[in-house]
Amino acid sequence: MKGIVIMVAGFKNSGKTTLITCLIRDLTRYGFKIAVFKHIYHSDFKVDYEGKDTWRYIEAGANASIAVSKGRLYINEYLDEYPDLNELIERYRASYDIVILEGFEGILGSRNDIYKIIIGRDERDLNTISSKLSEPILGMIQVEDINKIKCMEDYHNILNKILNILRR
Repeated sequence: MKGIVIMVAGFKNSGKTTLITCLIRDLTRYGFKIAVFKHIYHSDFKVDYEGKDTWRYIEAGANASIAVSKGRLYINEYLDEYPDLNELIERYRASYDIVILEGFEGILGSRNDIYKIIIGRDERDLNTISSKLSEPILGMIQVEDINKIKCMEDYHNILNKILNILRR
């Protein structure tokens, strides 16, 4: 069975990462395997840090730096164009129960095979984001304090919806 895809959509600093980490912690307790894609808007981001061998390879001019160890794989590859997200998503859906997308609203928000969760600081944020997305929308979370996400009824309703979808 292919995994489900869930998009978490919201403005910068709205609590997307906090929400995703809460979902990961709760869903992995049920034994689900999860992959997460993060949309980064600028191309000069770094996940490596200065001094590490993989960083040194890229700084020296390598187009790709791949680190492999038992149980881990890290790929830092420079591409001439934006990767085919549909292909990447399908690749990970084949191996994971859940693929979570942080962002990608403008690129994948119209797909009706992707479940959406909207997070925002106020009703205006929620309405602005939801107007750009197609169904299915699992729910919306209005958060004033991102550290209290797990205490919110909306969070638990969304978590239960995800669990019900996965049990089908």
